[in-house]
Amino acid sequence: MPTPIALKDLTIHPVVEQQGSFFDALGFFPALTKELLDENRSWLQPHYVDEADKLVLCIQSFVIKTPHHNILVDSCVGNHKPSAWRPRRLEHAAQQRPLGADLSQGALHNGGARVRALDAA
Repeated sequence: MPTPIALKDLTIHPVVEQQGSFFDALGFFPALTKELLDENRSWLQPHYVDEADKLVLCIQSFVIKTPHHNILVDSCVGNHKPSAWRPRRLEHAAQQRPLGADLSQGALHNGGARVRALDAA
């Protein structure tokens, strides 16, 4: 699990579900040209584009711990939906539980993201 970020009296815990190369950069960004990609390759590789010119993406949620609450921020990429490029992975919820996340209860959906005030810290 990535290192938590501490900000005064709260801590942000990234919970990475999946990270890897998923899409061809030229296909994902239709206006991107091979020349422009080549011009920017020095800072894009290896963290953002791999050797095969596929985008390196990180699918993750965050658990924010405050003195009074644990808050789950989930980008709702859609672990519950079948996808050819991203198989369903049930261990993501298991990674969130030790941080105080219980996804068995409802959550507030806002703009595609899910925000949930969890049990008191």
